Amino acid sequence: AMGNHLAEQLESAAQQLQMIAQQNADAAEAPPLDQRVLVQHKVPRVIADLVKGQFHLMQEWMRPLLAESIDNGRDLSRLHDQLEAMMQTYTEVEGALQGQRSSRQQT
Repeated sequence: AMGNHLAEQLESAAQQLQMIAQQNADAAEAPPLDQRVLVQHKVPRVIADLVKGQFHLMQEWMRPLLAESIDNGRDLSRLHDQLEAMMQTYTEVEGALQGQRSSRQQT
């Protein structure tokens, strides 16, 4: 029962990861939206450069997090495969033990 619950949870997590990956792939294939910039107020060049620098810094700061997130997805996929193999082995061992138990009861 515990193994089945764990397997169901892993399957659910794997499905959610696949949906996220599909959404990201769909978003990448979509044509770019028509983007327009409407200037309402002029900002001094120094302030504009400061804001641009902050966005650049934020983008560079987020890059390792994105890479780590992608690695975590791969790790979760490998963990899922390993747990599936473990559950298969567990089922085989359980079947073998049940077979031994039933053969002992018959003798």
